[in-house]
Amino acid sequence: MSRIRLLAVCAGFGLEAYDWGLYPLLLCYFGPSFFGGDPQHALFSGFAVFAAGFLTRPLGGLVLGRYADTRGRRPAMRLCLAGAGIAALGMALTPSGTTVGVAAPILVLLWRTLLGFSFGGETPLGHSYMYEMTPQQRRGAGAALLATAACIGGIVANLLVLGLVLALGPDGMAAGGWRIPFLVGALASMLFAALRGGLAESGEFELRRHQAYSWWSARRSLAVPMLSVAGVTIGAAASFYLWSAVPTAYAITLLHLDDTQVLLATSTASLVNVVALPLFGRLGDRVGCARLLSSAATVMTVAIGPLLYCLDHGGVPGYWIVVLASHLIMAGMVATMPAVLAGLVPARYRVTAEALPYTAVVTLFGGTMPMLKQLTADHPVLLTAYVMLLLSITVATTRWADRREPADARPVLVPPRTVPQQG
Repeated sequence: MSRIRLLAVCAGFGLEAYDWGLYPLLLCYFGPSFFGGDPQHALFSGFAVFAAGFLTRPLGGLVLGRYADTRGRRPAMRLCLAGAGIAALGMALTPSGTTVGVAAPILVLLWRTLLGFSFGGETPLGHSYMYEMTPQQRRGAGAALLATAACIGGIVANLLVLGLVLALGPDGMAAGGWRIPFLVGALASMLFAALRGGLAESGEFELRRHQAYSWWSARRSLAVPMLSVAGVTIGAAASFYLWSAVPTAYAITLLHLDDTQVLLATSTASLVNVVALPLFGRLGDRVGCARLLSSAATVMTVAIGPLLYCLDHGGVPGYWIVVLASHLIMAGMVATMPAVLAGLVPARYRVTAEALPYTAVVTLFGGTMPMLKQLTADHPVLLTAYVMLLLSITVATTRWADRREPADARPVLVPPRTVPQQG
């Protein structure tokens, strides 16, 4: 792929991390004007809407995944970013509760669900396209590019918010400065949606596009691959959203840590990952993508308890330690995860068969993580045990899947149509 085409593919992951990450970053500024009440009530209500945005991810995965598997990867990738752009623009222009009353939080919910629908297709579609367009011996490095793009998107979001906080101050952000990052995301989404028009179609899709497509008939053959996707994803999703969506708003709103220090620490951790992710991708090509993922998940299982304790009791220095350590361990998990997931399902049904379990698991176990952190604040051992359990499922499933033959080496059984005899 040319650099322009590679940029167009990876941009979706960068924009997903940017758009999805803006909400928890800015919630402490816009939450009171939309959800009212005291800061803790606004934070909880805001996180509830954040979780609701995940509910449409499985629907987006089903609709956009089927579209990608039957009509092509390229048009589906453009559609994903167009929807994300509309959602970001809507968020930037939505009036506050003092202007439109109860319609304000309803509109926020609408835009979050549209964003979830769009990105429900974007992630598995990007996994599939990169997997199919990359040589087998470079799939770890290709997957790491997607993860690196997501990391850069998070960095841009953090730095833009940090710059606005320094320029406008907390009061200026609450007065409307928080709208600027969403407007930037809307414009970038439309730009990259147009750029994706120049992408080549996947060779594996072109090879199989005229094969019979019968999801219902192939359901038994796809059951094990889809359960494998869910098992690999479950602990990674919980860990990712625990460390990406929770710490910033939690530290500023409830721990009352300095805004600038919190945003600076988060941005620094992301910058470290920009270097670490490509290195982990190359390591995955050497030792095996699944083996690297399971090893990093094992480390996270051991570290989750100390990291959560340090977040609650370590102050600003502890926050720095938590975000740097958690981001680095997560880099080992997510660097090669796109290649592992795409390799679990056959090409003819790849986007849909990955999208359904992936988005469902991310919705149930990733999107609810900020609320669970709030609900278990007085009993942190419960959250620790819960995440450790999910991570152990990821480790076990990844090791089991690593011993299986590639998905495309196993036939997907579609019963032949019965033709009634004449006479």
